[in-house]
Amino acid sequence: MGKDGGGGVARTISIAVAGTVLGGLILFFFTHQGGVFNPPTPTPTPALAGVIDDVQLANGRPCCTYSVGVTIYGFNNQQCDLNFVVINSDTGQAFSEQPGVGFTPNSDLDQARSNVQVPISTRGHYVVRFLLYDPHGVELARKEATLTVS
Repeated sequence: MGKDGGGGVARTISIAVAGTVLGGLILFFFTHQGGVFNPPTPTPTPALAGVIDDVQLANGRPCCTYSVGVTIYGFNNQQCDLNFVVINSDTGQAFSEQPGVGFTPNSDLDQARSNVQVPISTRGHYVVRFLLYDPHGVELARKEATLTVS
């Protein structure tokens, strides 16, 4: 032993402890949640979509009331419009698109059902095409129903 009375050993232990602490801090910096090698998990953006689940003829007199069910994803508190087009299957004539009903979801995934009046007064065979739009007027979904008015 030298004149320091064992100070070399204490110094070695101090350096080892400091190195371990410093190494632990560096490791923590790189690997903790939000660190360089472990970035935070991003909050997923809700999918933006819509589906017309089903279309049912609810009442044929006077013609016609349809019950339409939809599922809307990601448009919380934004109105999505459901319009319709009547097509005469006998002549091929498509009438102008008409507003049906607006759906305003209360969450990022919402389902709703509403009745839509589709006025048809002439006998014949028809296709009623329902179109669901996002708040910006982009078509999300369509579904058709056939109808015979006698």
